[in-house]
Amino acid sequence: MKDKKTFRPIPGLSREAEEQQLAEIIGVAQKNLIKTEERIRHLSGDLDDLMENYRLKDKEALALLHNTQSQLLESKRDLVRCRKARKKPYFGRIDFRDPKLLQEESYYVGRVGISENGSEPLVIDWRAPVASVYYENTIGPCRYVVKNEGVFEIDLKRKRTYEIAEDKSDCSGGGRLGKDNGSNAPYFLYSV
Repeated sequence: MKDKKTFRPIPGLSREAEEQQLAEIIGVAQKNLIKTEERIRHLSGDLDDLMENYRLKDKEALALLHNTQSQLLESKRDLVRCRKARKKPYFGRIDFRDPKLLQEESYYVGRVGISENGSEPLVIDWRAPVASVYYENTIGPCRYVVKNEGVFEIDLKRKRTYEIAEDKSDCSGGGRLGKDNGSNAPYFLYSV
C-alpha cells in the first residue's frame, strides 16, 4: 500500500487521540499566553524608562516612545486573543482532501488561531476562508473562496463539533454522545 503524503497530519479519531491533541494545543496556547504576558511586562518597563529618561523634544526618543506604545497596544490585543485561545482553544474540526494535490488535511477551528512560533496553525481562526466549509457545507465535494486567490475545491470528509472548557473532558457527568458528520459513528462531544 502506498503511503499517503499529508500536508497536515490527520489527528486520530478516538477519544484518547482527541484528548492528546487537546492537551498539545492547550500547551501551545499556554506558552503563547505566557510569552505575550512577558512581552507586555518588558514593553511596559521600556515605556517607563523612556518616559523617565528622555526629553520630549528629542526626536529619536519620541520615535522610540511612539514605537514602544504601538508595540504595547498590539501586545495587549494579542493578550486578549491568547486568553480566548487558552480558555477555549477550539470548537470544531474539519478533515478534507484537496483533489488537485491529493493531500489529506485536518484543521481545528476556534475563535482565534493558535500556532507555535507563528508557523503552521494548530487551530485556524473561524474567519479563515477554509473554515467556511465548517459552517456552509455538508460532507462531500465543496468549495471555499480566498480573496484575490480564487476558488478552492475540496472533498470534505469529516466535521466535528466540540464543547471544551477547563482543560479537561469529563466522560462521566458533563459529556454527551454526538454524531461524527463524516462517518455517522458516535463520538464524545467534549464537555465539562
